[in-house]
Amino acid sequence: METTAPTGEHDLAIVGLGLRALGLLTATPELLDHRLLIIDDRQVVGPGGFADLHIESNSVGTDFFGWVDPAGSFGDILHLPAVAELRAETGCFNLSRLAGALAETATALRRMAANWVFMHPWRVTAIRAVPGRVPVPGREAPAPSYELWLDRRTRLRAAAVVLASGIVERPVPGLVPDDRPLLMSGAVLRSGWPDPRRHPVELGDLVIVGGSHSAFSCVRRILDTDASFNSVKVVSRGRVRVFYDGIEGYRAAPRSPHEAPVDAGRDVCPKTGLVNRYHGLRNSSRELFRRIAAGEVPRVGLATAARATEIQQLCASADTVVHAAGYRSRYPALIGAGGAVIDATDHSGILRPDADGTLGHAHPDLANIFVMGADPYPYRDWRVDPASQYRRRGTQLLRRLAGTPLPPAWASAEGGPSTCAS
Repeated sequence: METTAPTGEHDLAIVGLGLRALGLLTATPELLDHRLLIIDDRQVVGPGGFADLHIESNSVGTDFFGWVDPAGSFGDILHLPAVAELRAETGCFNLSRLAGALAETATALRRMAANWVFMHPWRVTAIRAVPGRVPVPGREAPAPSYELWLDRRTRLRAAAVVLASGIVERPVPGLVPDDRPLLMSGAVLRSGWPDPRRHPVELGDLVIVGGSHSAFSCVRRILDTDASFNSVKVVSRGRVRVFYDGIEGYRAAPRSPHEAPVDAGRDVCPKTGLVNRYHGLRNSSRELFRRIAAGEVPRVGLATAARATEIQQLCASADTVVHAAGYRSRYPALIGAGGAVIDATDHSGILRPDADGTLGHAHPDLANIFVMGADPYPYRDWRVDPASQYRRRGTQLLRRLAGTPLPPAWASAEGGPSTCAS
């Protein structure tokens, strides 16, 4: 824990030290040669939002830490007990195991990176552009550097910034009547739920809005706890996507009308052949979905409501609503050199970077602010995968810090040329 702020200007400031930031750092050992400032607002860094979630993974342990070069400067991380145990897991696991591996990695990283400054628990409240001194390839005028405003009236400077502060749940406005108890899925999935002092234990007729892994994890959590309910209805805006090991397995499997059909050109990973690899239900969530669809779970059902008005009607008829249907990026205020606050998000509240990894599209003053992990669904493009996304962003950062342009192939699309193999 750092209780005093450092002085001087840093090459790069990273806001947040969870999975995405750790992935970026451990995939890019060349950053050891730069002066980094790493700031997180949690007491324990590394686990991020996974620290106290009571939820099974929607992936396998072998998906993690494949971005670390075993022969590189951070190769010893792969031998840390919690990391090695996680990477050996070929099935589902509780996310508390991932949290443990991330905490172990963050502790090791602090020992390995003597040139980096770690500050926690410190909160970045705003980032303000300072008129340009940093050259950017393709720009006539230099890009700004940045002043980071922290709590305790602290101001720090960096030539570039990475926003890796994650996502938070975002209720859809107007979806749930004001007089209905509303629970966010994160509250249901946290350790200690239900707490009678804070949450309703008598749920009555319950509607869960969303058809994701989080939604079905909420169903399982409700079934496994002492919460009392009359009925549970899982409402999604479209049919539910399901993971398969291959297209033949999908074709051979019995499917309910609630399951989304597979488009072989869109939903099948061209490298591994996996179907709905990142956004399909798998493990126990898939089995629970199938059991509910088959009518095998008493008092629990499924519904599809394509229009917002239909969801509103179902929510209005419920006693309690669980929201598992939306997220937004978590980030500090972004202030231009002229003092105006800049909104860099899209219509859904997500920070989506340019092909070069920055927010320069939103405003020229943000041309040296990179984004890593502010999107809840980063794998729309099959070229983006857990192993390559961190190295890609690291390469973009290194070239920006060196003042050299990206090769055309790297700037062709966010994600650049790659495969979905991890």
